[in-house]
Amino acid sequence: WIRKVRQKKWIRRLAKGDRVPPPCISASCVAVRDDILTYGGKSEGEGNLDEVFALDTKKLEWCLVATPANGRKPWRRSNCSLCEIGLRMIMFGGSTWLMPKERLQCGAQTVY
Repeated sequence: WIRKVRQKKWIRRLAKGDRVPPPCISASCVAVRDDILTYGGKSEGEGNLDEVFALDTKKLEWCLVATPANGRKPWRRSNCSLCEIGLRMIMFGGSTWLMPKERLQCGAQTVY
């Protein structure tokens, strides 16, 4: 859905792409230039998610953002906070659905 602010109405547009985010709840999003990045969320059957998808708002096309093979990846989570600084997506907190001791070990309060 796209909100036309000046016209005060919603328009339904279907985005396309080879890889689109799965249906989920509690995903987090942030705008970076003309893209909207979405991370995490909770999906029925899969639990918490850990993938980053980008929506090109001009083309209305989704793509899966690749994680470097040797890169450190945050623990899967939902309800985290995201913001954009420069061209970086910063993440903090969120729900990992782990016990408190394990949550500290996986870095639920780490800034990525």
